[in-house]
This record gives sequence, C-alpha cells and structure tokens, in this order.
Amino acid sequence: MLRCRSCIAKSSETSRGSEEPQGAPATANAVKDEGSITKGDTVSPPAEGQVAPVPGSHGSSPHPSADAAGSPPAHQESASLGRDPRSQSKQKNTDPSQIRKTLNSTEKRGGTRALVEKTREAFLLQMAIDTRKAEILKLHDRAAEKSEAVRKAESMLTRDAQKFDEFLRSSDAAAHEAIRKADEAARVSQEKATAVRQLRQKLDATKARAASNREKVQEYSRYRAFLTHITPQDWLKDQEELSKERVQQQKQQWVQSQLQQQQLQYAADLEGIDDELREKLQELERKKSRGVKASAGPRKELEERAEKKKKQLSRRLKTAAEFENMFDGRWIVMLDWDITGLAQRFLEELEAMEKRFANTRAEMGARLEGLEAVIAQLQQQLQQQRAKCMQHREELASQEQESDASAALQKLTVHVSAIHAACGFESNRSALICPACRRKEASADCLRMLEQIEARLDSHLAALAKHEGKNPSATSNKCSQ
Repeated sequence: MLRCRSCIAKSSETSRGSEEPQGAPATANAVKDEGSITKGDTVSPPAEGQVAPVPGSHGSSPHPSADAAGSPPAHQESASLGRDPRSQSKQKNTDPSQIRKTLNSTEKRGGTRALVEKTREAFLLQMAIDTRKAEILKLHDRAAEKSEAVRKAESMLTRDAQKFDEFLRSSDAAAHEAIRKADEAARVSQEKATAVRQLRQKLDATKARAASNREKVQEYSRYRAFLTHITPQDWLKDQEELSKERVQQQKQQWVQSQLQQQQLQYAADLEGIDDELREKLQELERKKSRGVKASAGPRKELEERAEKKKKQLSRRLKTAAEFENMFDGRWIVMLDWDITGLAQRFLEELEAMEKRFANTRAEMGARLEGLEAVIAQLQQQLQQQRAKCMQHREELASQEQESDASAALQKLTVHVSAIHAACGFESNRSALICPACRRKEASADCLRMLEQIEARLDSHLAALAKHEGKNPSATSNKCSQ
C-alpha cells in the first residue's frame, strides 16, 4: 500500500498543471478497489507508475474506465457512488492497459486536491482493509473457539457414552448376579422346604411309633401288674436271689480271669528279667575268660618272638657279651612294655563291665521290688474278694435254713391239688420236672388251681340259683309241707 502512495505522489508531481476534473476516474477506481477489497480479495503490489489491478467479483466481467475528457467531476462521482454503490462496485476494471491510460490522464489533469483525495481514499481503503482483517481474525478466533468447544463437546460426549456403556455393563452384571443369587436363594429355600417336609414326615412317623409303643407299654404294664399280683413274694425273692447269684458269679469269674492274666503277665516279665540277667552274667563271664586268655596269649607270642630273635642274634653275633647286651637293652624292654599295656587295657574294660553289671542289677532289683509290691496288692485284693464270696455263701446257707414257709406252701399246694382233682380238673404238671423246678412253680400252680376251683364254684352256685328261680312253687310247697 505504501508503494501505491509513492506512485500516486509521483504522478501528482508530474501533473500539477492539469485541471481538477481529470482526477475523477482515479477516485472512481479507488472506490471500486475499496469495494472489491471489502469483499475479501487480495491486492498485489503494483509496479512504479502503475496502480494495482483490482480483481473483480467471481463471475463478473471487466468494464473499462471512463475517458478523461468525458468523465464527470470528482464530487459528482462520489455522490453517484454514494447513491449507487452496487452498480459502481460491479464496474471493475482489471485490464492493465486501461489502468495505465487512467493513470496517465490523472497525471495530466491531477493536482493537489486530487492528491489529497487519493490519499484520503487510500487511507479509507486501508482502514476498511484493516477492519475487514480484524473482523476476519475475530471470525477465525470465533471459529477456532467454536471448533474447540465442539471438540470438547465431542470428547465429553464420548466420555459420557463410555461411562454410560460402563454403567450399562455394570448394571447388566449386577442384574445377572442378582438373578443368580435369587436362583440360589430359591434353590436353597426349596431344599429347606423339602427337608422340613421330610422331617415332619419322620416326626409324624416317630409320634405314631411312640403312641403305639405307649399303648404296648400300658398293656404290658397291666399284664405285669396282674402277674405281680398273682405271683407269690417267695418266688420273686427266689428270682432276685438267683439273679444276684448270677451277677456275683460273673463278677468272680471276671476277677479271677483278670488275676490270672496279671499273674501270667508278671510271670512272663519275671522270666524275661531272669533270662536277661543270665545272659548278661554269661556275657560277663565270657568276657572275663577272654581277657585272661588274651593276656596269656600275647605273653606266649611275645616269648616265642623273643626266643626267635635270640636264636637269630646268636647266629649272627659271635660273642656272648654282645648277645646279652642287645637282648637286655632292646627286646626285653619292648616285651615288658607290650605286656603292661595290654594288662592295663583289659583291666579297664573289666572295671567298666563290672560297673554296667552293677547298674543293671540295681535296676532289675528295683523293677522286681515294684512287681512284688503289685503282686502283694493284687493278692490282698484277691483275699478280700474271697472273704466277700464266703460271706455271701454263708448268707445263702442261712436263707436256705429258713425255708420252713416253703414247706407249708408245699403242704397247701398238696391239699389244693387234691381239691382240684376232686372238682374234676386234670393236672397239667409233668412228671419229668425236677423237684427244684416243682418248688419254684408250686406257688403259681396253687394260685391257678384256686382260681379254677373258684370259677367252678361260681358256676355251680349260679346254676343252683337259676334252678331255684325256675321252681319257686315247688320250693314253697315243700316249705309248707
């Protein structure tokens, strides 16, 4: 834009003598340039002596500018521009030859006023360009802000969509888990219901069995009461005594079996201890005899070795003095030292063996004392049990002596059996029963026979009463007679 101003200044200096109306086409062109630039077209810098070509709007055709001679004045042109700016903006000239012609005409006719007008128009054009650029920058900033806001909104939407998806997944998982738990709870409740049903069935069956058992117990208790009522007390006492005797015999058998087992165990332990003592004594004796033999054996071997050495030295040495000196100085000392070492070692082993033997003997003695004490205690317990058994036997003998009541019962049984036979009943007692069993069953048979006799007597009395009721007239006649 500065280059345009310098060009305009040069052209004004060359055409100072020209008239004022010649500057109208330049002003019109400047206004056209302003209109074209405000629409967003770029302006290229022109060469010296030329005005920058103004590009037309898209799709519009270029129009040549008016001639310098026939152009109207500048104020009229500006007024016309103010009246119809759209028609003036469409009349743009992009032809360089026409622009060159216009500049030449302005140089010829321009002046100071034209220069001022051109400067003013250039300033207005620059200001319009700056405002448009500022607006464009603002629009670019707004577009960037809007794009940033849109990007942020899109990112927020994507995050919200992700969160919503996660929420849906978590809710689905929670729903599946809840359904699984509900199914499990339903299964458990069903199992519990079936178990309760089964338990109730078992309880009902148990109650039914208990009721039947109660009825049986009541029936059996009635039978028992009846039997205890008809059974004599002597027979019950005999049965109790027999049961006590059986229990006492079982106790005695158990005690005797336990004592026999303990005695056998103690005898086996004593035999084992005796065997161990015998083995250890034999081993000690063998070791002693081995020690004595071993001490005698090395002596004989050493003596034989010494004799052999003597013979060898006697052969080698010629003089008896050398032989005696060698024998006394070397071999006899070695022989005595070997014998004393062996004897000391055997004595130490013998002392250790004697100590071990004494320890084992003391230990075995202590064990024998403990076993003897246990045996004495068991024998004392056995004596006590035997004394109790003797006491029970004496009591049983005294009870047998006091059985006079049983003899009287036997006599009564004989009389009752005679009456029973006289009434026409048969005796069910077998002749093969032993006397002891007969005595036990005597009381029961006596009661049974008495019941049968009483029943027969009641039947006879009832028949007699019936007969007397049928013939009252005969009885009255008999009484009157």
